[in-house]
Amino acid sequence: MSEVALRKDSEVVEINQLTAEQIELMKRTVAKGATDDEFKMFLHLAHKYGLDPFAKEIWFIKYDNSNPTIMTSRDGYLKIAQS
Repeated sequence: MSEVALRKDSEVVEINQLTAEQIELMKRTVAKGATDDEFKMFLHLAHKYGLDPFAKEIWFIKYDNSNPTIMTSRDGYLKIAQS
């Protein structure tokens, strides 16, 4: 899955370059309760639309054992519209 990357300021960080600690940090903060597959899907969508999960431009929401919901915030929509 090397085509999926995260944007960090102006640099792009490939997912396979993320450390296990960085991945766990993202799972604990912006993608709470995500399985590995759900997390990969979330990162793929964030990259596809150029959205930053830490800037709250895209959200991962999951309650208990339900299916996750991935939502774009107002700022995310504005970013997409401006590009």
